[in-house]
Amino acid sequence: MTVRLNYRGQLAGAAGRSSEEVEADPADTVLSLVLAAARRAGGEFEAMVFDGDGAPRRTLLVASDGEQVVDLSVPVGEDVREITLMPPIAGG
Repeated sequence: MTVRLNYRGQLAGAAGRSSEEVEADPADTVLSLVLAAARRAGGEFEAMVFDGDGAPRRTLLVASDGEQVVDLSVPVGEDVREITLMPPIAGG
């Protein structure tokens, strides 16, 4: 299935785009999609998403189809169409 990853604020600048479409399996976790996105974008994006220990930053806001995701280890599921990543201050 195709999932759109949306990047807001500084993450969009660091990724060089505001969104991308990726192929995902419903059993993939939200964290695995975020990790893959960070590896593709690298550098500044990765540093904004993960801390020095490789854990997702606590200040990162993640939403799945508009609903906040608190536990990134949950499977994406079959009906998800977009996942949005927002830094603490996303701006307009």
